[in-house]
Amino acid sequence: VSKIDFVHLNICFPAGLFALHLKNKYKLPYIISEHFTVLLDSQPINFTTVEQYFVNKINRNADMLCPVSNDLKKALQKIAPNQEYEIIPNVVNTQIFKPTISSTKIEKVQLLHLSNLKDEHKNITGIINVIKKLSESRTDFSLTIAGDGDAEKYKKQVDQLNIPTGVILFEGKKTTIEVAELMSKHNAFLLFSNYENLPCVIVECLTMGLPVIGTNVGGVSEMINRENGIVIEAKDKIALLESLNILINNINTYDTSKIAERAKEIYSYETVGQQFFDIYKKTLGI
Repeated sequence: VSKIDFVHLNICFPAGLFALHLKNKYKLPYIISEHFTVLLDSQPINFTTVEQYFVNKINRNADMLCPVSNDLKKALQKIAPNQEYEIIPNVVNTQIFKPTISSTKIEKVQLLHLSNLKDEHKNITGIINVIKKLSESRTDFSLTIAGDGDAEKYKKQVDQLNIPTGVILFEGKKTTIEVAELMSKHNAFLLFSNYENLPCVIVECLTMGLPVIGTNVGGVSEMINRENGIVIEAKDKIALLESLNILINNINTYDTSKIAERAKEIYSYETVGQQFFDIYKKTLGI
């Protein structure tokens, strides 16, 4: 313990119990990088009374709380209102996720959705229903749905809706390298989630220069602006249809280089690492 200066947690519970013990016994300070989605109001967890007591105590005794979004900060302030906060976002490996710039005009937009495919979370059914409607009015797009979840039920939905062949394609589980390769073959990303925190997949897409359509949940609206995408309300299928039409019609107006460069400035190892280094020094008083 004498060789340890402080503790950096990446989740408050239950790992924070050990950090709390070290602080009480050895006076070791600790900070928390908080990205625990279940702390959000939109996705509350059913902690037992004892668990909730320790979640509150761990957060209130940290030397610094570093939520990944302002939205999560607001949730944390309800249990640790007097804490010191510093928002530090999720990080991306810019050596893997980097833009593949092309000057070729996009004629057919390749949309991508990548997730755990859990319908109650990612609303895949809502996406498929909207894509069906979109396919009735235009043919200049396709959607790839990829991830490590069960895609079979969604394939059945596509068949039942008689969505034309080739409009929706399915890919399975991908490694990090394969995710980057898949993103490089697409023009835009779609996330129609019912709840989120600060999705790493959006960070990765933006760093590759892809514009994003996302829902106004968690910290998503903190990541997306007019220059890099469109934000809509969760479960609003009419807004999703309108946004897809807008994005497809204007896909060639997005400055992919600018999107990627701005994302790199925010989410790179260098940027986030420097933020944490500054906090380490502040925590240790050096």
